Amino acid sequence: MLRNEISKNRSKERIFFTRATQIFIECAKSSSFTEAATRLEVTQSSVSQVIKQIENELRVTLFERDTRPLRLTRQGELLFKELEESMSRMKSLVSLCRQDYYLRPSLELGMIESSASFVGVRLIDRLSKEVSQTRLAVGLSDKLLHEVINNELEMAVISSPIIQDTTVEWYLLWEEPWILVFPKSFPVKKNISWEELRVCGLPFIHHGAATANEKFFKNLEERLHFRLPRLMELDSNLLMYQFIKGGKGWTITQCHVALPQVDVNEIQVMKVPEPMPKRKVFLVTQKNCDQQLVKTVYSSLSSLMKEQIKQTFSKSFPEIEREFRFYDAYQKEGEFSLSTFI
Repeated sequence: MLRNEISKNRSKERIFFTRATQIFIECAKSSSFTEAATRLEVTQSSVSQVIKQIENELRVTLFERDTRPLRLTRQGELLFKELEESMSRMKSLVSLCRQDYYLRPSLELGMIESSASFVGVRLIDRLSKEVSQTRLAVGLSDKLLHEVINNELEMAVISSPIIQDTTVEWYLLWEEPWILVFPKSFPVKKNISWEELRVCGLPFIHHGAATANEKFFKNLEERLHFRLPRLMELDSNLLMYQFIKGGKGWTITQCHVALPQVDVNEIQVMKVPEPMPKRKVFLVTQKNCDQQLVKTVYSSLSSLMKEQIKQTFSKSFPEIEREFRFYDAYQKEGEFSLSTFI
């Protein structure tokens, strides 16, 4: 058991050195081929063969074999000293690399599905240079907010309204537009009104009851004093678009959720009637969260979202791209300056 542990530690220290180098160093330290073989868990004959191969390659004699214990020749001593110094430098470098890795913070981040599917992969890749490891949880806004409040997540990207809680901080990331999505074959005019939508004859596909989107629509219905028929409810965005493509209904959603997942030639996309406030997306964090880490995540999210929006919509839907509004800098809710991303 002890031998195995010694062997593990030794292999960690010498991972950058060849097996022949390790054998030579052990022989030099122990002054015995037999003892070196025991420590390295190999046969004595294999040790002798390796040492002989090194000597043949270098064309020098490294050990005086007619003495007991073994003694290094002058050339052997020079080689041993140089290798020891190289190994010491490498150990220090490995230690520094490990220290740098463990000093970097870890991150437990939550994201709503719309943001995670759009920029999640690129975000984790970019943050890998700043954090030692990342756990990404994808879920509904309410659930993610609850996990931040209960210290299960350090921060989360959500679209819930702001709540009064002294344990969290809110940072507004962007405001995103809504779009109407209809089946391609369904006759619908371009500038349709809310009342015309309500009686259009095609079922409105609601988002899941627990989602922030559905809560948003309920508030909107109360403000506009009307109600969209509640005949169908789906939690899956992808399934929702399959139903729409098949002529089963229409919906209101975010463009960066809908358009990258479907063939735009199979659906109709248009602007939502006014009044329709944009959906706000926040980075919510624990109160005592590392501020440098918050800034890093905030700036990475903002820049990646801008890049992806431009890449996805600038040519095919430039009017939708212009509807996105990003905030200038990392600032707490209520202190920001609004700018339009074009």
